Amino acid sequence: MAQRRNSGPSDGSNAVVSGPSGGSNADNSGPSDGSNAVVSGPSGGSNADNSGPSDGSNAVVSGPSGGSNADNSGPSDGSNAVVSGPSDGSNAGNSGPSDGSNAVVSGPSDGSSTGNSGPSEGSNAGNSGPSDGSNAVVSGPSGGSNADNSGPSEGSNAGNSGPSDGSNAVVSGPSGGSNADNSGPSDGSNAENSGQISVPSSSSSSGSLPSEVSSSSMHSAPSVSSSVSSQSSTSSPGTVSSLNSIISSTSEGSSIISMSSTAPQSSSSPAVYTTTTLPPYGQRKNTRRRTTKLLEDNNALSLLVGGLVFVGLLITHFINIFQALLTRKKQNMIYQKFDEIDFLLQNQLLVNINYKSLQQKLFIKYFIIKTLLITIHISSIVSVIINQLFIQYYLHLILPVFIIRIRCIQNMFYVDLINEKLNLMNQKLEDINSKHRDKMAFILFADKMQKFDRKDTKNSLYEQLLVLKQIYGKLWDVSNLINDCFGWSLLVIVTQYFIEFTSNGYWLFLALENVLDRSIATQSLCSIFPIIIILTSMAYSCYQSAESAQHTGVLIHKIERDISNDLQNALIREFSLQIIHEPIEISANGFFTINFTLLGSMSAATVTYLVILIQFQLSEIKKNTNSTST
Repeated sequence: MAQRRNSGPSDGSNAVVSGPSGGSNADNSGPSDGSNAVVSGPSGGSNADNSGPSDGSNAVVSGPSGGSNADNSGPSDGSNAVVSGPSDGSNAGNSGPSDGSNAVVSGPSDGSSTGNSGPSEGSNAGNSGPSDGSNAVVSGPSGGSNADNSGPSEGSNAGNSGPSDGSNAVVSGPSGGSNADNSGPSDGSNAENSGQISVPSSSSSSGSLPSEVSSSSMHSAPSVSSSVSSQSSTSSPGTVSSLNSIISSTSEGSSIISMSSTAPQSSSSPAVYTTTTLPPYGQRKNTRRRTTKLLEDNNALSLLVGGLVFVGLLITHFINIFQALLTRKKQNMIYQKFDEIDFLLQNQLLVNINYKSLQQKLFIKYFIIKTLLITIHISSIVSVIINQLFIQYYLHLILPVFIIRIRCIQNMFYVDLINEKLNLMNQKLEDINSKHRDKMAFILFADKMQKFDRKDTKNSLYEQLLVLKQIYGKLWDVSNLINDCFGWSLLVIVTQYFIEFTSNGYWLFLALENVLDRSIATQSLCSIFPIIIILTSMAYSCYQSAESAQHTGVLIHKIERDISNDLQNALIREFSLQIIHEPIEISANGFFTINFTLLGSMSAATVTYLVILIQFQLSEIKKNTNSTST
């Protein structure tokens, strides 16, 4: 006989607006078992104004069931709630009760009343006549219970939904005779905006929702994943199996309630619902999805470009390693040849070689190159780590990129040594040519050439030219050894750099056009600049050696002929022919020569292929746009 405000009692308890149960009276409700109310008509010895009693109970808006009343809802087994229907004597706002509870808009099942639905088994809805000799202002009683504008369902209703297994909850519903504002508690307790229902029933109504909700609220989607299940002993048309999914919201913090199976639910099998929470839109990593889109949407062109770069770097790496291992003896021969050349220059031609100056010169050059390469490489790694893009790609290619650059620097070093030896030769030839212009200079030169004069020969110039010719031949041998040791490596390196330069230019264009993320532009530039530095340095070193060799031929032709010395004249002609037929050039195994001409050809080819790739990509985008619009 206890009462609570705005909550429905359990088993004989009444709320402020509900009617009494078991002989008790409440304001605006009809009595049960011999009691009278102001507006309700009597039943079994009791009278109430404008309402007909059912088993001795009356209510202004709703008729009691088993002696209990609820505002706008039909009670079941003596429990009432303001907005929600109880479950087993409990009510929940906007949720349907289970086994004896009523709500505002739900459909009936065997003795319960719902909004705008007709009565079942002797029950009356709003504007209908009484059943079993009872009258109500708006609705007639059904088995002693009435609800505003709702038909009875054996005392159970659900807001906007029909009960399943006697229990209903759009958002939440109470269980066990408890009431809560907009939520149903469990076992007589009240909670705000949350509730659980788990009460079996012998009947189910159409359009019902499951009776177990782990976490819910009326207008907001849950932030955690929840599950809902329902069990029913009997099935009716349009039961739980007809519900596939209910989408609460798809914006920030949205959740989706969906069934785990679309198969019809039997009387014994449970229907399981899951609630999946989507992350806020601002926190979704759309940048990465947009960045990798071209590689994930079956775009054949993008897959081809990315695959060529990756596979090309690996192939280049292995070819460089294999050639370096197979040509170790030839690399030792390169150092031996340089030692022989230094010996001839110092002992036969009395040329002073300043090794300290040479070391400083080469150290400054390669220090600048290595510093630039390392700085750019670190910037690329930092960009990858910050943007979290293609981390695995760059991790797998750190070693190949390092080996390729080391091989390029090693090749440049050998070519620079050839260039230094050629410069020493050219200085000597300039000294020889100067003796005919200045006699004093010739005297000093002859003083230095005392070794040749001691041989008691007339042609000291002839001996010098002969030694110079021998040195040039050794330098040509060194260039051949370099081509043998680096030929295939240079071929694959230049080819790989061409592919990489073109592909990075392509990705740079897409990044600037906002097809890819702008961070891709930074990584593309970090890949392009090292290629430019290495190829330019290699081309410059090879170009300088070839120019020094050609300058040697020019200096040979400047030597004055001695009509009386045919042997010397023949040596000069032979030396000139040697320079023509034995050019000092560094080539990629004979496929092409490393010089500035190669850079020009690569630039032209890169622009051509970039235009082709961009046209293909634009056509792909246009085709995808048309297919999406249709």
